Amino acid sequence: MCALLSIFTYRNLRNSLYQSYEERINDILVYIHSQIDLDDLAYCTENLVETPKYKKLMTLMDEVVEQFNIHYLYIIKPLNANEYDNVMIVLSATTNYEREYHIDEDIVLGYICHDDYDSKMAQAHLDAMNADKVSFIEDESSWGLDYTGILPLIDSKGNHFAILCVDINIEEIHNVLRTYTTASIILIVGLSGFFMIILVFWLNKQVITPISKLEYSVSTFAEQSHNQSDPALLIYDSPTIQTQNEVEGLSNAISNMAEDMYSYVMNIVNMEEKVTDLKSQVNYMDMLAYQDSLTKVKIKPGTIKLHNV
Repeated sequence: MCALLSIFTYRNLRNSLYQSYEERINDILVYIHSQIDLDDLAYCTENLVETPKYKKLMTLMDEVVEQFNIHYLYIIKPLNANEYDNVMIVLSATTNYEREYHIDEDIVLGYICHDDYDSKMAQAHLDAMNADKVSFIEDESSWGLDYTGILPLIDSKGNHFAILCVDINIEEIHNVLRTYTTASIILIVGLSGFFMIILVFWLNKQVITPISKLEYSVSTFAEQSHNQSDPALLIYDSPTIQTQNEVEGLSNAISNMAEDMYSYVMNIVNMEEKVTDLKSQVNYMDMLAYQDSLTKVKIKPGTIKLHNV
């Protein structure tokens, strides 16, 4: 139950965290998309020319990256699904820090990524460009663990010419999920151990110990009764069992059975003694027609002659 509840909670937590990131990414994509002249950008992509609108878009994307603490914001054109040279950079936003220290300054319009994308990721970006809605993929690369939202860019002629991408680092999500998983495992192990101890204690008190006492009493009674010639010694020592469950009921039933057997045997012995006394007082021929009440054979009337009656 703990495991199932933890899995269910984990899935809900994960979906909730990813959904919040998707909503944030989607808002950024929609905003940037609304500021793009798609035909002008398609021209820049095709001819590798930076128009004034292209430069204005670059300034806007740089500001968005700086303000919204985005890991990466860029526009690329997937070329193929090969292992190398599969993606062309159209526009890559940079922060003030990156521009000051000239980080990735060579990544400009027309730059071909050599091995930044493997064939699987290249194919995923190709599929996203040919889609008609925002796609989300999780990518772990040398740049970090990112959750990427991809919006296809379509010009007025209906051509899918590039994709607008927003990368947000999701190390925080994985840390939260990792912490939750660790806590869940500790909780499951702890609760399982706790309830196992309670179960063992309860079984020992309510089942195992009473049954052991009952088994000892029955075994002792069986050993004492084996080849026993004196019925008076057939006494069953009933154990004290107060579990208020089936074990107590079984113990009471065995005790009652032992008492009934003792009474039955003693009745037989008493009847035999009476028969022996009668045999000493009746005629041998009359006794042929007689049988005691245990055999349930009727006695012939008038055939018994008692002395001293």
